[in-house]
Amino acid sequence: NIEDLWLRFFCVSTNLSKGEPSVHEYGTLSHFVRASMTVVGLLPPVYNDGDLLVDGGYLNNIPVDVMRSQMGVDTLIVVDVEDKDFCTWKDLDPYESGLSGFYLLWQSLKSVVSRKPFRYPRYGEMISSLLFLSHKQQIRATMRDFHVDLYMQPTG
Repeated sequence: NIEDLWLRFFCVSTNLSKGEPSVHEYGTLSHFVRASMTVVGLLPPVYNDGDLLVDGGYLNNIPVDVMRSQMGVDTLIVVDVEDKDFCTWKDLDPYESGLSGFYLLWQSLKSVVSRKPFRYPRYGEMISSLLFLSHKQQIRATMRDFHVDLYMQPTG
């Protein structure tokens, strides 16, 4: 359980049922860590007491507000591990204003013959892009609204 850890710990998930972030300081560690990293479209939401929980990054990717108010932390060190070389949309094949299933099937069949895959925006890639854009906005807001003592962006 979270409360049995040697160090104080919390994680944040997004509660889809209530439309708000949920902070987890007690309960089954694996359950809430799994909820806090559930990307919609890649993993199913975690069911918890009648609520559906997904990645906390949708609403609060950098929970410095929780660190200050609930955890009583004075010194804040933010380590931003988001992929800065996000380049999913490079090398897409051109297409008209809409993608029909028949068009995608035809392009897929053509790509088997030509051995060159047809690159189009996939659902998971779009969700990842939205998360990345949300993260960038949250970083700006965090740096503006909270005193962060040290902000680091590892490379490589």
